[in-house]
Parts: sequence; structure tokens; C-alpha cells
Amino acid sequence: MACHYWRHLDQERREYLVYPKEIINKITSSFFKRSDDPWHYSGIESLKTLRLGIIRDYQYEVTLDRYLSSAPPEQIHVAHGIDGLGELINMLHNKRFRALVEDEDVFRFKVQSMGLASSDFAMAGRLTAAAPIYIGFSQAYPHSQKLADILDEKVRSMRASGELEKIFQKYSVKDRSNE
Repeated sequence: MACHYWRHLDQERREYLVYPKEIINKITSSFFKRSDDPWHYSGIESLKTLRLGIIRDYQYEVTLDRYLSSAPPEQIHVAHGIDGLGELINMLHNKRFRALVEDEDVFRFKVQSMGLASSDFAMAGRLTAAAPIYIGFSQAYPHSQKLADILDEKVRSMRASGELEKIFQKYSVKDRSNE
């Protein structure tokens, strides 16, 4: 059995994955910088003035992905490995590049877990509006639809009881499912 989370339910993914109806939450890709840096994201053109940190094999957003595929290599730092985000945050903190792109909640939780001061960083703009997060199950597994249905039921019950909110709070995550 394979399980996969994804932000976009396009037709290609629907061909090999079964998705529940309930979203887990929403993700918002944003640019982060050091708080003492005046740069602000104002569109893809504004990225051409700086070096950007990204994580290998992430799919961000069509416009940014297109820019990344054609940007000069010296303008992009690609992190990989088990703690790519930690690497990027340390490099940003040490002024090795000027911005990175990540989900707001993920970035804030990682900064906190690394023991860094959140005041050292600032959001420099949003790349995308909030997009739903789904968990998909491989169609190759014969019970994928049943698992998707069970997940739907559990997410609804946990959201209604407040249990899901408690889990989100533990990780400094906001429930954005209704935004």
C-alpha cells in the first residue's frame, strides 16, 4: 500500500490515487527572509534580484517551477536530504541567500524546533493562496477506497470533537480547512 499527500487533485493523480473527500488542512506557500532584509516578494520578477533557497523535488507552483527551471544556477540553492528545510533555515539565518519558500506553518514550526528566534525571520509575501492538502492511496491497493472512507470519517470526527485542533496546536499549526 502506498500513501501520498498532495495539494492538487489533477486528473493525472486521480488516475493512480484514491482520495478521501475531507481535506486535512490547507497549505500556503510563502517566501521567508531575515527580518532585517527589506526585500519583499512582488512577483516572479522580484526573485531575479536575489538567491533563493528551495528543496529538491518539491513542486511549488507552476510559475515558480517554470522560473526555477530556467534561473541561473547561482541564483538558486537546492537543499536535499533528511533535513533540507533545516539546512535552508540555517543558511538563511547565516545570510547565505536572501529568501526561501515554504508553507507558513511548516516554516514557523521548524524555526521553533531548531531553537531559533522567530523574530529573526519575516514573511516576505505569499506565492499561492491556501490550497487543500489531501492524502491519497494507491489504486494498486485493493482496499484504497475503504481506507479513504475511514480517513474521511476519522477526520470529520476528530475535527468535530476538537481532537484535530489539539494536534494542530501541538505543532503550532492553524486549522485552515474552512478558509
